[in-house]
Amino acid sequence: MQFYGKFQFFIKPIASRSGIGTRFEDTTFLPLPSTVTTADPPTSTTSETPAPTESSSEDHGDPILAGSIDRQCLTGEEYDGVAQGWNITLAGVPTYYNKPSLAWRQANPGPAKVLLFYSDVYSPFFMNNILLMDWYASQGYWVFGLDYFLGDSAQNQVQLYDVEAWVAFAKARADPLVPAWNAAVRSLFPPGTKYVSVGYCFGAPFSMEAAATNEVVAAAFGQPALLTESHFYNVTLWAKQESANSILGWFDRFTA
Repeated sequence: MQFYGKFQFFIKPIASRSGIGTRFEDTTFLPLPSTVTTADPPTSTTSETPAPTESSSEDHGDPILAGSIDRQCLTGEEYDGVAQGWNITLAGVPTYYNKPSLAWRQANPGPAKVLLFYSDVYSPFFMNNILLMDWYASQGYWVFGLDYFLGDSAQNQVQLYDVEAWVAFAKARADPLVPAWNAAVRSLFPPGTKYVSVGYCFGAPFSMEAAATNEVVAAAFGQPALLTESHFYNVTLWAKQESANSILGWFDRFTA
């Protein structure tokens, strides 16, 4: 199994959209009083040392390589586009799905190539992610992206003051959904199918967990969050050079 770690940069916004499913409810998400004009929550005036968070340097024996998601991750804008795939449900989880064109499949016979897409905090139904998944499908991959937020992704959070608390809640909700969803995707295809995975931001740990198994032949991540050293223990090949080559290729395009 080969692993390709590539940092790809995308611009992602927060927009107000309605959602479904279980929502995070905590007093840290309540609106600030109308007399408070700052976008940040009031800070404590006590001298107590804050408890370690997921991004704390206290690693408890498993060093953090990519910390949690913060407010700066939740800025940007949404691209325009038209979805080319379908909204389906697998293992009870809303899923975006697309496949290679008939012309591509006829020109490229052989085992199917399936890409498991683990999205950032905006879910696979965010247009930026849809465009990316549709592009992968145009390159010959059957693409499946699960909405492990169950309709309650980042853009549906109003006045999200404690980002890390919401991320921890969302991660705990997503963790039990992913294995059953992975199995549901695999049940759709015959033996001999080749599976790969990619995780962006929030989705990076799920791609790494897939990489540590025999279920995928290759895996990747972009702009990772929530990764620790143990995520790399069972990865057999780390293709750092491929990542560097792709970055140089991008630079060469503009400096030739």
